[in-house]
Amino acid sequence: VTSSYMSPILQRSIALAVIKDGLNRMEQEVTIPLPDGRFAQARICSPVFYDPEGARQNVD
Repeated sequence: VTSSYMSPILQRSIALAVIKDGLNRMEQEVTIPLPDGRFAQARICSPVFYDPEGARQNVD
């Protein structure tokens, strides 16, 4: 995991990570070790997941 953030729009945590062969692993569930020894479940998705069409920036 290279960075993480609480998304106010999605109302959940999001993170960016470097994943080996990530483009071929879209939608795969993965387990991520946390610094405190616990584990978190995550799903590999496109880094552009909220507004892929760019509609929010194309306001008249």
